This record gives sequence, structure tokens and C-alpha cells, in this order.
Amino acid sequence: MPALPFASFKRLGLTVALTPAFLLPFNGRAQDASFDPAKVTPTTLPLELFHLPEGLEITLWASSPLFHNPTNIDIDPEGRIWVAEGVRYRKNFERRPEGDRIAVIEDTDGDGVADSSHTFVQEPALVAPLGVAVIG
Repeated sequence: MPALPFASFKRLGLTVALTPAFLLPFNGRAQDASFDPAKVTPTTLPLELFHLPEGLEITLWASSPLFHNPTNIDIDPEGRIWVAEGVRYRKNFERRPEGDRIAVIEDTDGDGVADSSHTFVQEPALVAPLGVAVIG
């Protein structure tokens, strides 16, 4: 392999040195500084923690016990939500010995709130699935 000319190393060094300087202006806050995790209780609705721009609203469509510890979701053509659950992730491997699952959640009565959940697949070999994709 032929040696690279000195000018190439110089350009590479300049690129590596300047890249962080270009990224700094795009560094934004990940969350509002007024958020206090100590104030979150099991009865706190997650909706209370969102700060939305004027004109937007947020509603709760589904929650436990329809699903537990979601890791990923997908939506099928019928509007059902397919949820990958990761209850057995890391230190919680002993929980749910029957295995993690893919749950299908839907609003069967059309009132805008999920009211039904069934298990699509669940088995001991399914440990903390990190994705789900509905095809078709």
C-alpha cells in the first residue's frame, strides 16, 4: 500500500480538529431543566411531564395493563399497535419465565382509547426484543 502524502495527513488532522467546533452549535438540551424526577410518582400521568408548544395537545391512548415495558412499536393498516415488550431486560431476566412477548393493542369500540390487548407471540427464548415490524 503506497504511503499517503503529508498533505493528506494535514487535511485529515484539520478535519478531526474542526469537527467538534461545527457540532457545538447544534448541541441542544435533551430535556427541560425544570423537570424533577423526584416529583414523579406511580400515580403521575406521563402527560403531565410533557411541555407542548401552543396549539398542540397530547392524549393517553393506551397504558398498563394492556402492555408492560415497551421497547418498540409499529402500527398495522387496521390501526392496531404492535408492541415489543422487554420485561426481562438485563437484571430482570428471572421475571416472566414464560418469556417476553409481542402484544397487539387496539381500540375495539372506536372511542379513541385502547381497550383490548392480545399476545401475538410469547416464548422463553424471546428476551427483551428491541424491534417489531408489521409487514402487509
